[in-house]
Amino acid sequence: MLNRDWSNDQEGAGYTSYKCGYYDDATKPVGQNENLMKDTFEITDPSEFTVTAAKTRKGILESFESTGIYAMKGPGESSSHPKPNDANSQSWNKKFKESVVEFVTLILSDYNILR
Repeated sequence: MLNRDWSNDQEGAGYTSYKCGYYDDATKPVGQNENLMKDTFEITDPSEFTVTAAKTRKGILESFESTGIYAMKGPGESSSHPKPNDANSQSWNKKFKESVVEFVTLILSDYNILR
């Protein structure tokens, strides 16, 4: 799953901050303690979710052999929301361009291509 325009850089008591990058059951970006994949799909407290949200998360996990999340910032320099000129790849920030290459390489790797 691609979660583009990821913006979760806030810090504070009781708030988990996740780095951009790939997460699955066993993988997370270097230096990241929490796992976005597990925190998104594990329903440890059913009262935190509506019935529909819980069913949707469960359905996604049951539809695939394995799942992962790639958290990617938007193409703008400082905002998670793209500006109108961000459709032009020349205006994309360098980290966004690098993350696009990383994501496409991951998705097209031999490991992820069904034969």
